Amino acid sequence: MNIATSIQHEPNPGTIAQNEADTNADTCCLGSNFIALSHSADVHPYSDKHSPIKNVPIVSGATAYDHPDGNTFILIFNECLYFGTRMKHSLINPNQIRWNVEWATVPGQPTDDTFIEMGEDPTIPLSYVGTKCVFNSRAPTEQELIYCKHYEMTSNNEWDPEHVDLNKLRGSMHKTNVVREAFSLMTDSGKCAYEIRGQTRR
Repeated sequence: MNIATSIQHEPNPGTIAQNEADTNADTCCLGSNFIALSHSADVHPYSDKHSPIKNVPIVSGATAYDHPDGNTFILIFNECLYFGTRMKHSLINPNQIRWNVEWATVPGQPTDDTFIEMGEDPTIPLSYVGTKCVFNSRAPTEQELIYCKHYEMTSNNEWDPEHVDLNKLRGSMHKTNVVREAFSLMTDSGKCAYEIRGQTRR
């Protein structure tokens, strides 16, 4: 598939933006800190307050996260709406993440104890800006897509927010951690595409 023909509004590598937790967005919406890796379909979101936005792609998208330990990780978000440079930030639905990895909130100071947990691997600490729970990331470079460790944050199974039963998460977290590493890179019409392989740990 030629991603270049179906994805528009991609940011320049290194573009930094906030990821805001937003349960009102029932599906993650990827903005200017993400690039699209694959494209599965187009949708036409509609709001009574705004005109319809046509041809919004459903994608797997990647963003680069610079961890406090000095490492850079590539976070993969599947089954998401892609807006690219049309959105200055990204809206992350915590429930879509919870369906795949653990979004944990521990009682105490929110800036110290709110994080995304990826099994035995490093956590992503979250902070608060006003009432918004956020973390920053940026659009990755082609080299980072090749060499940095990948974490799959949302499932690549079809996401249907109206039929997800989040009660199943109570008591026992439905968690699948997938670490994927790139093993080949192809450039098609100036766009980055790559193949990945991974090992699933439950």
